[in-house]
Amino acid sequence: MTITSTDILNKNLLTDNAHLSCHNFDFPIAMTRHLSTDILLPDIVNADIRVLFVNSAITPASERAGHYYADSGDDFYQLLHSAGFTRKTLTPEKDKNLIQDGIGLTSLSKTRAVSVPGNLLQSDYSIGRLIRLVFECQPDVVCLNGKIPYRQFFDLPPKCGIQKETIGNARIFVVPDSNRSLSGESYETTLEYYQQCHQFSAELAVQGSGL
Repeated sequence: MTITSTDILNKNLLTDNAHLSCHNFDFPIAMTRHLSTDILLPDIVNADIRVLFVNSAITPASERAGHYYADSGDDFYQLLHSAGFTRKTLTPEKDKNLIQDGIGLTSLSKTRAVSVPGNLLQSDYSIGRLIRLVFECQPDVVCLNGKIPYRQFFDLPPKCGIQKETIGNARIFVVPDSNRSLSGESYETTLEYYQQCHQFSAELAVQGSGL
């Protein structure tokens, strides 16, 4: 399944209660509009990002800290560095510095903080906003942090690795949740998927450069 700019215009994907056609059947996607004052954490993006990491929602710890992936049990920043995405291991307080390494951050739900992604309601998702963000920033890869955001976005059975779905020209990759208490995976297994995503994004960057 490929979501195109034509889909956005013709299917009105940025409105509430939109439907997206997929392989001759329709499934509902909750499209929510939120005022900027409702957003708990702003997106960390620019036009130069290569990989956009997307989680289901920020946690209460991140809301209190004002930074992404601020839970003590979350390995996100260590995984990024160990996989080769960043030149050094950052802390949540330095999340905006990820831009320098071509990494962007956002969430499917921008207005509700939850400890367990499964507690989100369909009305909490800002799917249309995410689609628009991807078309504006044009990353090579949209990396979904955990299987739950993949299921929330595509309404399809989740699996880790490269996906056949795309958003415009952006490829989709799913990694285990960086919080091991949510993913149930070992650090080593999670790191393998992060390394695969890094290699995949590097290959796409080379293809895009024409080298």
